[in-house]
Amino acid sequence: MPRRRISGIDFTFPTLEHDKVLQLMKLLDVDAVDIGFFDGRTHLQPSQVADDPAGHGRRLKTRLDQLGLGVSDVFFHPAAGHHAGTANTPDADEQRKHRQLFQVAITFALTVGSKHITGLPGMAHGDLDSDLARASAEAAWRAEAARNAGLIYSVEPHVESLILTPELTRRFLAKAGGTTLTLDPAHWICAGFSNADWQQFIPQASHVHLRAAARNRLQTSLDENHVDFAALMHGLDAAHYQGWSTLEYVWVDWKGCNQCDNVGESLRLRDLVRAVG
Repeated sequence: MPRRRISGIDFTFPTLEHDKVLQLMKLLDVDAVDIGFFDGRTHLQPSQVADDPAGHGRRLKTRLDQLGLGVSDVFFHPAAGHHAGTANTPDADEQRKHRQLFQVAITFALTVGSKHITGLPGMAHGDLDSDLARASAEAAWRAEAARNAGLIYSVEPHVESLILTPELTRRFLAKAGGTTLTLDPAHWICAGFSNADWQQFIPQASHVHLRAAARNRLQTSLDENHVDFAALMHGLDAAHYQGWSTLEYVWVDWKGCNQCDNVGESLRLRDLVRAVG
């Protein structure tokens, strides 16, 4: 079997300088890096590079080329956390700002060498049907904008998001204009769903996040893990998946995400995934 396309993500180590994070990714023996692109949170932020996204993208690509790393995804969100900057905001002025920043993300992704952008689907604002309609419509707009630039756009169903149930994910995708999924089984397991609940969405996945998880804990060691990684990798193989699988251990004080050895657990999970035949 060919070597699986395994990447890391730069906000695994938020307190390190960005160049040192990239060097550490190389030491972790991954082939590419997801670039976090959250306003107010990540090393690189949309509003901070908006004056010259192409220039920022080219400079980062030069450094990544020196390290022998590619870019597997640009993970875009126009705020620091998922409760703000929601894709399905009912505020028209806020939506226009988000779309301007999404265009920044497209330019940055193209010049840094990414073929993929991930976003968040949206949150509840008070009325499920209208919230879902706005979320699907915005995802469809982003997917078309990305597609016109030669990129793939996906959303990640996540804990506390509008669509983290099988039914709502299906309803969302039906009207989201070709939007794909960034599939992170940890969110489903943390929220109390079974492995079967997320496995049905493997065919819609264009990107995958990997980390161990348990009920009410978004991130755990492999010793405490309830995610069926063998089923995930076999399902991706059966679906002829061509995308990246990203080790997404993070460090944030939320849902147990500050209680793991990110280096050690990333290495353990990397080796487990590579060993799945």
